[in-house]
Amino acid sequence: MLFVQWRILLPVFFSSQVVLAIFAGTKEHMTAYKLCTKVCIPGTILNFNNTGLTRIGDVFANTSDIRELYLDDNKIAYISDKAFDLMEGLEVLSISGNIISLEELSWLRYHATLRSLIINNNKWRSKYGDKDDISIPNTFGYFPTLEVLSLRGDSISQFDVPLDKFTPRLKKLDLSENYIQSFKFLDNLPETMEMLLLEKNGCPCPVRKLPTNIRVLFLNENGITELCGARCTHSHSLSLKELEWLNILNVSGNSINSIESDAFKDTIHVQMIDLSHNYIGSVAEHVFRGLSSLKELRMSHNLLQIVPNMDSLNSLRYLDLANNYIEEVTNLNYLKSIETLEWLDLSNNRIKVLPMMLIYHTKSFEWNLLLKNNSIVNIDDLFTDKCLEIQLILHLQNNPFSFFKFNTLMVHTKEPVLPSVESNTISTESLEEFATDSEEN
Repeated sequence: MLFVQWRILLPVFFSSQVVLAIFAGTKEHMTAYKLCTKVCIPGTILNFNNTGLTRIGDVFANTSDIRELYLDDNKIAYISDKAFDLMEGLEVLSISGNIISLEELSWLRYHATLRSLIINNNKWRSKYGDKDDISIPNTFGYFPTLEVLSLRGDSISQFDVPLDKFTPRLKKLDLSENYIQSFKFLDNLPETMEMLLLEKNGCPCPVRKLPTNIRVLFLNENGITELCGARCTHSHSLSLKELEWLNILNVSGNSINSIESDAFKDTIHVQMIDLSHNYIGSVAEHVFRGLSSLKELRMSHNLLQIVPNMDSLNSLRYLDLANNYIEEVTNLNYLKSIETLEWLDLSNNRIKVLPMMLIYHTKSFEWNLLLKNNSIVNIDDLFTDKCLEIQLILHLQNNPFSFFKFNTLMVHTKEPVLPSVESNTISTESLEEFATDSEEN
């Protein structure tokens, strides 16, 4: 049982009046919470994280001075419909890590000032059994100022809320790490949306129309098979049409095997694209044309056999092509024109010859070229006068070369391969024959 007087616990946030009492026990009769009125200074932040709370009754606080309320990592299973009605100045409400039934959200009623609502990692499913369908009904209250809604890791399988109706100013929506099997609700997002996080849902769902104001889009680890613009041919496509202000796109860990030539036509301001862990075998010749702001491109763990054309990416700093099936790298002269490139990873491919045209290229800064775990057997070309002034960190770990030459110097980098043990073993029969021959002599 916990009994506290707030004058002792939180002297900064409260006036000289004493809050009567707050009980946070585990017994049924010790789960009521009551605050007296007019004790908080304006802008008060209340943190009740990990205090053992189990239920929130009527009128949690009768004051408009509390700006932020944190009730995370408790055991709250019940919230009264009237719990937060009189907290008229509340802007941030966080109730993550509890055991609230998300199918009964009647306490989520109209609130005029709430800007951020966070209910992540709810443990209701684990307490009451693995219920197959946890759906969020379209009975949200009206939140005219809500900008952030986060329901991450809540085992949600269905989300039917028309957010443009209930949260007209929403900017960030996080429904990641759930089991949502339909993205139909995306048809009813407010145009104010800037950050959409739907990662790790495993949803084989089409995404054809998104608000044009989106800056950040995370759809990694779902079931998308195609990236497209206006021309979408797959049933599980992601259309990037009219997403002019998109800055970050993460679609790693999907089943993408097709990128239409117009996929990035409208995303002219994108700065980071993650296409890793897919099934991309090739891309159209000029699919990245016009992406002059792109700084980071990740395409590792795909099925690429050649390096895609990237001659228009004149702001590129980081390029990851590791874990593909690339063999030929002698045609990468165009990469020399990308003066901003700081990191190029070609590790775990099938490269046999050093890309000397890149290595010889002189940059004004030190950069990294990674060629780990390839099939390079000869590195003699590194030891010429052309390489004397190169500012390059070259990674060649776990390649099969065992020596290199520098002028008349031969340097071995690995132990020479010795004959097998069997070929050096003297058999018992041989020893007996040798002994017999010795006696006869």
